[in-house]
Amino acid sequence: MRRYAHAATPEDLAPARDGRRGSRVDPFLPYPHERWNQGCTDAARLFEEIRERGYTGSRRSVRRHLQAVRASGKPAPKVVKQLTVRRATHLITSDPGHLDANATLRLKKLLARPRD
Repeated sequence: MRRYAHAATPEDLAPARDGRRGSRVDPFLPYPHERWNQGCTDAARLFEEIRERGYTGSRRSVRRHLQAVRASGKPAPKVVKQLTVRRATHLITSDPGHLDANATLRLKKLLARPRD
């Protein structure tokens, strides 16, 4: 339901091009991608490192994601963090004077999105 509520365009409702749905590992991907590009390509070690950061998913999910990175033969792509409902609510309800420059920019982008 959330996907339909947050879709800005009909294209946002289409399945991902790579056929993947979101998973529990997605919010943690910036860290293992950074470590991968630093040379750490051991999926078990990367699993342990993100588990220490709060990841509660399976070792297999991490391994499956990293297999795709390994098969590409390229550096791991940069992962852009998605704006969560909680973060968007915080930005909208915060006193603008208390927001840092990055938060102010994210708020402006959020408010500039087209509405139906």
